[in-house]
Formats: sequence, C-alpha cells, structure tokens
Amino acid sequence: MTTAEIRDFRAHLRRMRRMLTGVLTEECCESPLTLAQCDVILEMESEKRVTLSWLAERLGLDNSTLSRTVDALVEKGVILREPDPEDRRYNVLTLTADGRHRCDEVNAIGDQSANAMIERIPADFRPSAVRGFSAVVDAIEAECDEECGSSAGGDGR
Repeated sequence: MTTAEIRDFRAHLRRMRRMLTGVLTEECCESPLTLAQCDVILEMESEKRVTLSWLAERLGLDNSTLSRTVDALVEKGVILREPDPEDRRYNVLTLTADGRHRCDEVNAIGDQSANAMIERIPADFRPSAVRGFSAVVDAIEAECDEECGSSAGGDGR
C-alpha cells in the first residue's frame, strides 16, 4: 500500500476511536455503571464463573487496575466474589441477578445502536462490511499481541 493509503487508514482509525468512545459510553448512560464496569459485566455474561486473571486477560488489563473496578461492582451487588471451591487461595466471580439484568439493559441499548449503524450501510454491502470490520479488529489485536505482549479480547483461559 502507498503511504497515502496507510495514512488514510490511520485517519479512519482515529476517527473511529473518537466516535466509538461516545457510542460505547452511550450504551452505559442509562445505567449507574461506568464504561469499564460495563466491559467487565459484558465479558462475564456468557461465563458461569470467572477469575480476576481471566477477566484481566480478556480485557487487556493488569489485575490491580481491574481489581478496583471489580471491587466497585461487588459493592454495588452486581458481582459476587467467593473463594474458589477447588482452590481457596483464589476467588471466583459470578454475576448476580442484578448483574445479569444490567447486562440485558446494556445489550439492549448496544444492539439498538449497532443495528442503527449497520442499517446505514447499503444492504448488499452489509455482510462484507461486517466481515471486513472483524478482520480489521483481528489485525489490530494481532498487532497489539506482537507489539505490546498482551491481548484485549483473547480467550486467555
């Protein structure tokens, strides 16, 4: 690719980053949760039980940073923290009924927002646009893994 094409791609990434911050914040705006707290509960949504280390790997954060977010969610009654029955040196985290309800609320807002964005793409281009977007995200993640040594979204189990 030419330098101009690469710089155009970078400009689009910067625009997307700025706009996504607003969109993602909007998903949590009707909830008393922060964007970081929404990220945590959405990652936990499909899992029965998780560890802090698993969450840290998924979100690309260190345990100490994530611990403060999890502590706040425990205090709000959104997450339950209990000793791991298999190894009591560790804790397991589960969503409470309120946590699952909040996930449902955030998902409803996020689904509506994502659908509105997708609807703006010409119908015949939507499937390839979604696949292309996924490929870009995968490429960014691979670059982060190589450059930074960590992944924000890998499986990490």
